[in-house]
Amino acid sequence: MNLPEFLNQCPPPWIAFPAIEPDTLPAHMRQGAAEPWFDQQWRPFWMSLTPAQQERYLSHWKASQEWRDALAFFFNPDWEADAAQDAAESEQLLQASRTARAAAKPSLLSRWFRRKR
Repeated sequence: MNLPEFLNQCPPPWIAFPAIEPDTLPAHMRQGAAEPWFDQQWRPFWMSLTPAQQERYLSHWKASQEWRDALAFFFNPDWEADAAQDAAESEQLLQASRTARAAAKPSLLSRWFRRKR
């Protein structure tokens, strides 16, 4: 049986860098010899795989549950950011805050400092 090419296209982090533990992954992704490897090799490779291919890859390389959890957390976010929706919600909250502030009676100090002489 021929293995799909993607299974051996890029070694997993625990093979490429055996000293890295799943719980120290964030530090290695941001500095040292592993940083360019994660940015230029691992991340593009991993993101090119479908979820089914990712699962097959992890099984092929006998990934521990700790590594599976770390990779899922750092490389497969389960949320989708919607910047336009976030901006619209922020604008609505800001407008509501401005309206409430304008409708509120000014404090004694505010009235005192604003009075004309």
